[in-house]
Amino acid sequence: MKPIIKYPRQEYLARFSGETIDIGEVINSKIPVKASIQVDTLTHHTLVVGSTGSGKTHTVSIIVNELVRKTSKYKVLIIDWHGEYMKLINRAEYLEPRRMPLNIIEHNNIYEFIELLQDSLGLTPPQVYILEKIFENKKYMINNIYDLRNVLENIEDQGSWFRESRLSLLRKISPLTRDGLREVFDAYKDKIIDYINICENPIIIDASRIQDPYIRRIYVSILLKKIFKEAVKRKVWSRNKLLVVLEEAHNVLGRNNYIGIVARMLSEIRKFGVGLVIVSQSPSQLVDEAMLNTNTKIIHSIKSLNDLEVISKSLYLPLNIEKIIPYLDVGEAVLYTRGLKKPVIIKVKEI
Repeated sequence: MKPIIKYPRQEYLARFSGETIDIGEVINSKIPVKASIQVDTLTHHTLVVGSTGSGKTHTVSIIVNELVRKTSKYKVLIIDWHGEYMKLINRAEYLEPRRMPLNIIEHNNIYEFIELLQDSLGLTPPQVYILEKIFENKKYMINNIYDLRNVLENIEDQGSWFRESRLSLLRKISPLTRDGLREVFDAYKDKIIDYINICENPIIIDASRIQDPYIRRIYVSILLKKIFKEAVKRKVWSRNKLLVVLEEAHNVLGRNNYIGIVARMLSEIRKFGVGLVIVSQSPSQLVDEAMLNTNTKIIHSIKSLNDLEVISKSLYLPLNIEKIIPYLDVGEAVLYTRGLKKPVIIKVKEI
């Protein structure tokens, strides 16, 4: 049975500059007051965490809808891991991965591609070595993942260790070439960047349409890498910003299975106009960069002691607020963002 919780009387000590979006109301404040986030802080990344059913998806939907309603300065891309957002986001453009295929192999960034495969597939050093040698010697024979598989199948072995590593590497890469995935990983040219720039409405990429979570993780990782690369090299979002919602973020930013390229970019990408909304059930499963590089944190109900410890250390929560977090109702959350002097408990508004 849920104990009777007495919410502390709260002061909303805020000093904001520029545009803000309202996401709800402060609970038990001395006077009725809206809970707001500065629009400019969104490029400094946002963390939304909470147990299943605590209201994370609803909160993210409020942020996106209010942002689009308030300003035209942001593009929005939602990477929807479970296919939950289509009915929640106003005037959204819905895409399946097959409608937005990715060019997985780029000859001018082979080592980045190999690193991405290393992180995504858990490649061993000998397997990385084999990939490097293949691209050094047969670079122009490989234009897609299917060509890479064929080269691996036919390359001459250089000893028992080479054969063992090659066959293991082949087993890891082969799932990417299954029937039905050619349309996902075999694009001659990426279309996603151009589509983001010309589309006036929020874009939802329904990653759940890739049924295998293993393949889904690779698709999302490659998509993020391409977005980051475009932001840094071409500065395409220096004027009109881009907000990327990353659902189930522990799949690419997990403490034990993170994608190195994505984790490193967290501290750099905000300088180029791209903000991430990192959404996860468990903050303790996320890499440290996800906690350190998010200026806005929205904490829904969390019951795990490990998760509570991570959040408490990150926000220096007062004990009276920390004790309430496991008992927050659906849609209630602790909010801390730039401009607030201390965290407050809020009720997120309805869509």
